[in-house]
Formats: sequence, C-alpha cells, structure tokens
Amino acid sequence: MKKALLSVLAIFIIYSTTKAQTTLEEYNYVTKGYKTQLESGLDMKKGYELKQIHKRMLTGKDGVNRQFTMFALVRSADKSVACYMVKYQNLSENKDKYMCIPDNASDASILNKAIADNIFLVDSANAYTQFLAEIIASNSKTIKEVPSIGFTQDK
Repeated sequence: MKKALLSVLAIFIIYSTTKAQTTLEEYNYVTKGYKTQLESGLDMKKGYELKQIHKRMLTGKDGVNRQFTMFALVRSADKSVACYMVKYQNLSENKDKYMCIPDNASDASILNKAIADNIFLVDSANAYTQFLAEIIASNSKTIKEVPSIGFTQDK
C-alpha cells in the first residue's frame, strides 16, 4: 500500500508540470494509439511531437530487467505538453505497455482513469516508483522545459 501511495504522489507531482488539459483523445492515443501506430508503421499523430525525456533500466529483486522510458506528448501548434507517456517493458516477457500521465487540470474522469490504469499496469510497483522518483529528484523544476531537460539516458 505504501508503494502505491508513493506512486500516486509521484504521478501528481508530474501532473503539475504539464501546461494544458489532457483530452480523452490524447489519453487514448498515448495508451493505445501509439502502440498501434508503431505496429502498423504509421506516421506520428498529426499536430503532435513525442520527445523522449528519460530512460532507465531497472533490475528487480526477482532478477527481471524492466525498462521505463518517459516521453512528453507535445502539441506542435503551441509547444504545450499535452501529457506524459511512460513506455514500460518487462524484458523477460517482451511486451510493451504504455501509460499516460495527464495534466492535473484535466477532467476528473481522465485523472481517475490514469491513476487506476497506471497503478495496476506494471508488474513491479517498486520499479515504477523508483523510476518516477528519479525523474522528480533529478530535475523537478525544469521537467516542463521539453526538450532541454538534462536527464541522462541509460542505454
């Protein structure tokens, strides 16, 4: 329970760094559409850019490597951050999962959906919490300055 609360706290801190409300269309694109786009070889969603801002590989106590990559979904027209996408990979399963961290001013239904989806989507709350905590601790004041954030990326 403590880990789940830390994850929720981390998500709300990241929420506060976006500049505009996340729409349901943007939420669905991040959680479902982006994966479909990659699998089908389609172009990026018109009117948006995806900026990678942090990547980290973590090995759990179970010996499983998990990779987390955070992206900002940026609206091309005004360069505002619509939301953040976390790509989660459990490397032993070779499956990718996509989570959305919407703006904190978004509709309550989107915020509630994100919390419910994100908490139960990963198989290691420890790893997800550590990943989010690293992002917050490393540069929390400049996270909204995409793309020049200054995070280091692990290969």
